[in-house]
Amino acid sequence: MGSLQPRMEIDDCLFTHVEPWLDPHKVEDLWYFNGPPDSPAKLARSFSAVPNRIVFLGHFHHWSLATPYGLTPWRGESLVSLDDSLRRLVVVHAICDGKCALFDTQSNDLIPFGEA
Repeated sequence: MGSLQPRMEIDDCLFTHVEPWLDPHKVEDLWYFNGPPDSPAKLARSFSAVPNRIVFLGHFHHWSLATPYGLTPWRGESLVSLDDSLRRLVVVHAICDGKCALFDTQSNDLIPFGEA
């Protein structure tokens, strides 16, 4: 566990447990909870915190997909292609609940696993 990093970047994607404006090195930020990033203000705060094209989060134990313009209706029920035209914020459901996802950085396909 001591070698785990709080954030990882691959091909313009950021993978982090908490919202990108929080400091994953601070324990109080790891447990911060003011609801999911589901309002225009909360989404703007996350998108403005980092330049990455796609930000993947955990923490909320549900599926969610957003652009800078708002939430999309996707809730982990099917594959979704994250084309290059918009930035995305993806909340990936919890592995402890039997959910996970695979993201192909070449095709931009996000494939959820586990029942939606």
